Amino acid sequence: MSKPELVLLHGALGAKSQFAPLLPLLAETFTVHALDFTGHGAAGIAAERPLRLPHFAADVIAYLDEQGMAQAHVFGHSMGGYVGLLAAREYPDRIGRVFILGTKFAWTPEFAAREVKRLDAEKMLAKVPAFVQQLQERHTAVSWRDLLAKTAEMMHDLGENPPLTPQSAAQIPQSVGIGLGDRDHMVTLEESAAIYRALPNGQLHVLPNRPLSC
Repeated sequence: MSKPELVLLHGALGAKSQFAPLLPLLAETFTVHALDFTGHGAAGIAAERPLRLPHFAADVIAYLDEQGMAQAHVFGHSMGGYVGLLAAREYPDRIGRVFILGTKFAWTPEFAAREVKRLDAEKMLAKVPAFVQQLQERHTAVSWRDLLAKTAEMMHDLGENPPLTPQSAAQIPQSVGIGLGDRDHMVTLEESAAIYRALPNGQLHVLPNRPLSC
């Protein structure tokens, strides 16, 4: 009997390589896959296709097509969770169960502007050079500076036009688990609960004594 397919979706500025330690742990239960979203890891950027979360959802379906998978379950971390829910809503026949962790839902122009300030390349070089080195090593198809700039554009768009709301989450029929840390300073229980309550088949999992949902 074949094992169910599971696709792992990384967060903003992340890449599939981050999931490497998890692959052997999951392999007994699932056939495990991971992909790089456009502009991340080894995946390049098309000039006419800016980084947008609906585009990443399309990346997921394109990957399923490439691998010959009719359907797959999804785990998404942070931004990857948002993408997983968009894929489940837009392609309900292709996405099975979904579990997400540490996903920010309450995007506004003001919140996006605050997050974009954290993507200043020069400040990052001065304050978190080790993280910059990780970005340089992680992303081989696009320069880390270009990725920061394009991620900032994506965040501004997300703040102005969030594609996922409690109203649209009500259109997601799949079983969805939402996980977050109880001390997460970015993702609030209130925003997670709002999406959970809107889902027809949702569960909310709060991880105790966790400052970050990771």
